[in-house]
Amino acid sequence: MKKAILKVEGVQELTKTTLKNVKGGVKPTQCGGDGSYIYQNGVKVCCYQPSTMNYIC
Repeated sequence: MKKAILKVEGVQELTKTTLKNVKGGVKPTQCGGDGSYIYQNGVKVCCYQPSTMNYIC
């Protein structure tokens, strides 16, 4: 595979504060599986953890 370096004009390096607020990427989460959640007063308070087959709150 050929690797190329792009020269992009007008770019700025992200600040440390901005980097802390960036969310995304492939990052495992504790909750997952079937997407089961427990809501209380419209707020998600618990989620299903497939590895332990329990809900964590």
